[in-house]
Amino acid sequence: MLDSVTRPDGKVVTFKYDALGRRIEKAFNGRVHRYLWDGDVVLHEWEYDETERPQQIVAENGDVSFDRPEPTDNLVTWVYDTDSYVPTAKLVNGKRYGIASDYIGRPVQGYDEHGTLVWQADYDIYGNLLNLKGDSQFVPFRQLGQYEDEETGLYYNR
Repeated sequence: MLDSVTRPDGKVVTFKYDALGRRIEKAFNGRVHRYLWDGDVVLHEWEYDETERPQQIVAENGDVSFDRPEPTDNLVTWVYDTDSYVPTAKLVNGKRYGIASDYIGRPVQGYDEHGTLVWQADYDIYGNLLNLKGDSQFVPFRQLGQYEDEETGLYYNR
């Protein structure tokens, strides 16, 4: 599994995984991005400043605790089509967004609560992203099981 990437600008992106090989953390440029999984899909993700990272405390008897809870102020929840990897909605800060996908499950449009198009992507026959409208990370999913890492230009495949 990919432990870290050193970018051309010399900055390092680091990754951590759980026992099942699912990425649970990405750290870059003083920010920590965390992931919580439901089987093989990302259910929640959130980000916070490295200085807010809870510190692990190990007692003399071996009990492990943390000095504070992990910050989850900007929690993103992903909703998927039943029994699939196709994202259908994004919930963030009390706002709901619908996600429309193409015939093979790639997200192609995102709509806000009022039905306004806020994100759109087209793909070529090889799955390369074309004609992106909106923030590329608004919907970071590309091919089924792929999550785009803006920091590295790579795709995390689950």
